[in-house]
Amino acid sequence: MQGATTDHQSTRRLENAQGTFQHRRQRLRRRTADAVYQAQHHPRRLVGDETVIRFQFTDTTEFADWRITVKQGEVDLCEKDPGKEVDIYFTTTVKKMIEVWMGDTSYQKAIANDSLNVIGPKALINDINSWLESSIFSEIAPATEI
Repeated sequence: MQGATTDHQSTRRLENAQGTFQHRRQRLRRRTADAVYQAQHHPRRLVGDETVIRFQFTDTTEFADWRITVKQGEVDLCEKDPGKEVDIYFTTTVKKMIEVWMGDTSYQKAIANDSLNVIGPKALINDINSWLESSIFSEIAPATEI
């Protein structure tokens, strides 16, 4: 009889896990659709005709310096200096940038605790989330919590 109880409990746990998985998958689909839509519109939230964003990662020497150039809604990722004036600078570790992008912490919290340094116009710094959105996976719990 105890074997039947254990099987019943295992079945319930599996059903609960499947329900949680289905719910997360639905949220992910919604977020993916939102992200695809918003990715087309976020660059337009930047100021001016062209914006250059520079990322400097302090915990690596390989690929430590990146730039994103946004011109007329088109986004170009550059691993080499395109020779353009930078509008906003991000300086942090790769790990911290991943934590922010994955939603484990916010841009504002990382800036407040000095693990992310951002230099540029206050309008861009105060509204980073409107033009540099977190990952579509940021609202999904880490595997350790599932």
